[in-house]
Amino acid sequence: MKLAELLNKVYNGEIVLPDFQRSFIWEPDDIKDLLASVLGDYFIGAMLIINSTKDRSPFSLRLVEGVTEVNSSAEVQPLVKVLLDGQQRTTALFYAIYEPGLPLKGRKSAYKFYLDFDNAIKGNWDEAVIAVNATNRRKITELEGKHYVIPFSLLNENGLLGVAALCEKFVKDHQNFSKIIGIANNFIH
Repeated sequence: MKLAELLNKVYNGEIVLPDFQRSFIWEPDDIKDLLASVLGDYFIGAMLIINSTKDRSPFSLRLVEGVTEVNSSAEVQPLVKVLLDGQQRTTALFYAIYEPGLPLKGRKSAYKFYLDFDNAIKGNWDEAVIAVNATNRRKITELEGKHYVIPFSLLNENGLLGVAALCEKFVKDHQNFSKIIGIANNFIH
């Protein structure tokens, strides 16, 4: 399943968790490492998903953490895919793209994740991902003032992942436009 499809289904309540799954416990560096791995097209492990129905599931179901914060009408759908293994990775990706504003483990505030295309174009995946405490306005202002740095949330277009906003932002950047769009497309598809 492509990242865009996975996260869109999470957003819509089509991919859900069994109620017995533990809560999301990743820290900012864990999310940062996962994003760098996806950008670099590294293997991030398999996920175990079973098809079920809301009414006939062998266990209680719940939405992925953060979904209700960004989609107030979300609910567990009648036909679902239940994520038995891969919840931490899925929630981390959802968190970075949809920015639900929830504090991460052991933190008092949320985090935002940024993509530095200057480093991504060079293949420096670890340096291409930046995690920032959402209360650090100085750092956020600095990052958002850089032409080649975008919040991962820019890939979220009304609940669907896409690159239209990137096209608009970088359309006049003739030297790097195709590289930037290629990196973003590889990430979400």
